[in-house]
Parts: sequence; structure tokens; C-alpha cells
Amino acid sequence: MLEILVLALEILHEESSQTGLEINWSKTKLQVFDDTSTPPSKVSVLDHDIEVVDSFVYLGSCIDVHGGNEPDICRRIEKAHSCMKSLDRNIWRSSISLQTKIRLYNVYILPILLYGADTWSMTVASTRRIDAFDQWCLLSSPYRP
Repeated sequence: MLEILVLALEILHEESSQTGLEINWSKTKLQVFDDTSTPPSKVSVLDHDIEVVDSFVYLGSCIDVHGGNEPDICRRIEKAHSCMKSLDRNIWRSSISLQTKIRLYNVYILPILLYGADTWSMTVASTRRIDAFDQWCLLSSPYRP
């Protein structure tokens, strides 16, 4: 399987160089979906070392070798949690109205949390994890007097 990916990268390099495009080898990663063997941590393609990874971030979403959504959901929760803490220090403790705080939550936190959610296959566990984070946000900060 890995040999096919290496061959595909070599062909991609040949074809793209004919149009003046170059592959950024330092940003190139390989992900192998083969359960029968453990892939090496690096492979060599045209004298460039390419890292073989279990997961990577592409267009803001975490792509995992196991095909699940849990790593991406956890990543989104971590990002939203960080933003929520930032708001807590600067805004939630201010005297702005509750309505404004809720609007900020809906505009600032929820899009960060739910980015890419339309592609997630939701399980009971992931639904509970998102609900728990949502409740933590709504109960811990904006409603505090």
C-alpha cells in the first residue's frame, strides 16, 4: 500500500513540474489506511523524507487514520474552550447585558465548536461530549452575576 502512495507522489511531482508547479515536500505527509502492518515513521520520495502520520489537520478538520470523528470533535472543543476562557477574562466579567453575552456566545463560540460538524457521524458519546461542553459554557460564564 505504501509503495502505491510513493509512486503516486512521484507521478504527481512529474506531472505538476511540467506546468511549473512544485510540491512543498516539507509540508507533505502520508497517511496509510492499512491495518495489516505498521507503517514506518518516514519514507523517502525522490530524495525527500516524507512523514507517515496517523492524523493531520486539513482545512481546519482533523483527519484520522481510523476514520472516526472523535479526534476532530475533541480538537474543536479544545479550541472553543480556549476562546471561552479568553472571553471569560475580558468580557463575561464586565457589566455588559446578559443578552449581549449570549449573542457573543452564539456568534463567537458556537461557530468554533461546530466547524465541520455537518460531516461528523455523531455517536451517543460524541453527542454527550458536545452537550456537556455547551452546558459548561452556558452555566459557568455568561450567567454568572
